[in-house]
Amino acid sequence: LEAFAGKPACTLYDYPCQDGKVRILDVRWYPVWDSGKVMAVSEITRDITDQEEAKQQLFEAERRYRTVAWSSTDMIREIDPETGLFKWISEQDESKHGRQVPLAKSVDEWIAMIHPDDRDHVRNTCETALATGRYFFLEYRIRTSSGDYRYWEDRASVISGIGENGRLWIGACKDITDLKRAETVLQESREQACSLARKLLSVQEEERRRLARELHDDLSQRLAVLAIEAGKLEEESRRNEDPMFVKLKRIREKIVQVSADVHSLSRQIHPSIIDDLGLVDAMRSEITALSWM
Repeated sequence: LEAFAGKPACTLYDYPCQDGKVRILDVRWYPVWDSGKVMAVSEITRDITDQEEAKQQLFEAERRYRTVAWSSTDMIREIDPETGLFKWISEQDESKHGRQVPLAKSVDEWIAMIHPDDRDHVRNTCETALATGRYFFLEYRIRTSSGDYRYWEDRASVISGIGENGRLWIGACKDITDLKRAETVLQESREQACSLARKLLSVQEEERRRLARELHDDLSQRLAVLAIEAGKLEEESRRNEDPMFVKLKRIREKIVQVSADVHSLSRQIHPSIIDDLGLVDAMRSEITALSWM
């Protein structure tokens, strides 16, 4: 009716086909004028089923993307690499992201909030990624609203074929300050454990040195004196043809053997040659001794 009244009109409607499928038709009517009057109506009908399905799929993909972005603990952002402006950024929920970082509107504002010691590295990495289209991964410190700095983990890629200028920079970042602090505490704990282990080894080595010295200087000397005394009794009984001569000889030999065992045990616990010559010369001496065995 609008077309007959001189106004173009259009409508969409579902057209059931013989195969049971429904096609979406775009029907448009245009008035045909002659001498200032509408003499006829021209109708143009187009099948836009594929176009509408593509639009629906695009809408659903966009909705899924936004849902994932809003649900993620990461902050998702889209940046126009040509203008450096942030096109879209996910929610700044401090309770979820653990951030208190002001929302930047451009790459320059974002770079300005980065710690001065990290700024050049971040800028160079981003410029390289934009020039080559490569994925990048960064860790840096960024200033919060209170003026202190927190650690961020940042990763992004430049995607071609989308966006107003044919490219879009899509990235995600998250606050890893707590993780960094935990790593620091863990590293300090490891260093403390290593320090305690070194002290324990030092104490053990000192105790071994003391025990070896007592075995060598005290017990070995006493056994040597005892062996000498036993030898004297042995010699006296031999001259007197005493039947105890054989037993005294065995006792002396056993004392000598015990003394040798104590000396060997002392060397195994802590060879005094290490203190006298040092580790390298001590090893050379032991190797030479073993080569003659």
